[in-house]
Amino acid sequence: MVKFFQEYVKEVEAFDPEKAPKIEEATEVRALEPEEFEAEAREFPKYNSAYKTMHMEKKPNLALDIALRSENLKQAIPQFCSDIYGQVSVFENEELKKQLLHFMGQTCDLYLYPKVDNVYYDGTLDALRRSILEIEKLRPSLSRKDLKNLRTLIENLD
Repeated sequence: MVKFFQEYVKEVEAFDPEKAPKIEEATEVRALEPEEFEAEAREFPKYNSAYKTMHMEKKPNLALDIALRSENLKQAIPQFCSDIYGQVSVFENEELKKQLLHFMGQTCDLYLYPKVDNVYYDGTLDALRRSILEIEKLRPSLSRKDLKNLRTLIENLD
């Protein structure tokens, strides 16, 4: 160990800063950031906008339904997710109920996405976009009661 330090001290003493390469003269090389390299190394399919024509089941297929069986997962998502079916029961319009189940359920699934393995991310986003579109299409034909309940529901999603 002593020999190592003696040699190291000799190298330090022999160092001449005038002979060291100048930073200004160094060639600039830009390395890819890890996320850039990963994106370039993989091939991604082209996005296909199909949410406006996708079929919407009356009862959505949600990761939330399975997650609600776990107290650990229930505490990791917003409170409204615990009873989406009960919350839509106050609405008169059946199509609105269906779209709100999709909207609320898909929103809850997005909260679950990093925690579980059974959320299809792109499909969830598409279903969420579709339900918002359908709710907006329904809005002019909704009763005052449904409009009031819809506003209250949206304001209290927490």
